[in-house]
Amino acid sequence: EKDCVVLARRDGTERYDMNILIPAFTHCNSYATDATFSMMPNERPSYNYMAVLRLKGVSSFDIEDHLLKNNGEARSYLFSNWKGLYGLPDFPDFSDPILGERLKNFPDEYRRFMAQDFESALKKYRLDYIASIGALSPDVTRQFRNLKTVFASENVFVYQIQD
Repeated sequence: EKDCVVLARRDGTERYDMNILIPAFTHCNSYATDATFSMMPNERPSYNYMAVLRLKGVSSFDIEDHLLKNNGEARSYLFSNWKGLYGLPDFPDFSDPILGERLKNFPDEYRRFMAQDFESALKKYRLDYIASIGALSPDVTRQFRNLKTVFASENVFVYQIQD
């Protein structure tokens, strides 16, 4: 489908990043990616990461532990410049206060996000499909009223969000 938007569920074990393959091999855009981005609203990186974590099944009780164990992942979604992403000591005159604030505030923001209806929250931005390596868990699929499996092959699943 031309001009569609896909949210990809990743667990870090797959050999390829669907967020990069989606725009490379389809007419679709990625909903949330840790690839370099610009000209996006300041709140969108945190929002994207919250959507990704909820899709992975991270609970509001586990968020601090998840951030500690996956610091690189958190930085890759929440950074605002290269120093923040890689923790580079170069450029001592340049800091990343935005990353520090995002990391500090993220657990509370995530708990508020978890209190929302997931399907409605995702529709804040356009979303047409969810792609997943492995089927989505029943805990996740229950959070959608009209989620239809439109493709399943070789452990790759594509679900359509229907109105």
